[in-house]
Amino acid sequence: MRIADMLRALDIKGFKRSGIMKHDVERFCNEYAHFSTNNPFMVGLRLAFGDTITVHTITGGVCGKIRNTHIEHLPNGRPAFLKKPFLLEAREGESLINSIQTIGGYIDEESNLIIISWFLDGSFLVQREAYAFVGISLNDLEFTNATDYEAGGKSENKNTLPFITILALMLEAERTPIQVSDTSGVKKNKHNKPAKNESNG
Repeated sequence: MRIADMLRALDIKGFKRSGIMKHDVERFCNEYAHFSTNNPFMVGLRLAFGDTITVHTITGGVCGKIRNTHIEHLPNGRPAFLKKPFLLEAREGESLINSIQTIGGYIDEESNLIIISWFLDGSFLVQREAYAFVGISLNDLEFTNATDYEAGGKSENKNTLPFITILALMLEAERTPIQVSDTSGVKKNKHNKPAKNESNG
C-alpha cells in the first residue's frame, strides 16, 4: 500500500487537536484510534494535513531535473511549500532520490521541519531540521535524527533536504508537470487547474 493510501486510511474525523503535536499523536493513538505505531511522525503528518491530504506525484524526468540542479547554500527562510504539510511520491517502483520513494513533512509545535522518508524496502527515516534555513552551506548541514535509525548519519541522506528545497523553489519560480491529488481524487497542477497527464518531466 502506498503511503498516501495509508495516511488516508487514518480517520481523524471528530478528533480535536490541541496544537501540541506530540500530545495530539499520543491521544490519537491511545484514546481515539486505539492502535500502536512504530512511526508516530506519520500520525503527526496525518494530523497536520487536517481534512485534505495533498499528494505531489513526481515523475522521473522532474526528479532528474531536481537532482541535476545544485545549490551551495540553503535560502534565508523556508520556501512557502515547506511551511505547510507536504507529501511527495514517486511513481510505482521508482524513487525520488537514492532509494527513497516517498517524502513527507510538516512543521511541529517547536517550529521544526519534520521530514519523513520512506524507502523502497519499506523502512523509513525521520529527520528534524530546525535552523538550516539561515543561508547555511550544504557542507555544514546537520540533522537531529529523530528515530535513532543509523542510516540517518549517512551522507546520502543529507541530500533529502536539498531535494525538497530545490523542488519548493522550482514550484515558486515556474510551471511544472508535477501532478497533485487531494482527497477529492481530482488531480491539479500547482495553479489549481486540472493537470495534464505527463509521462515525462
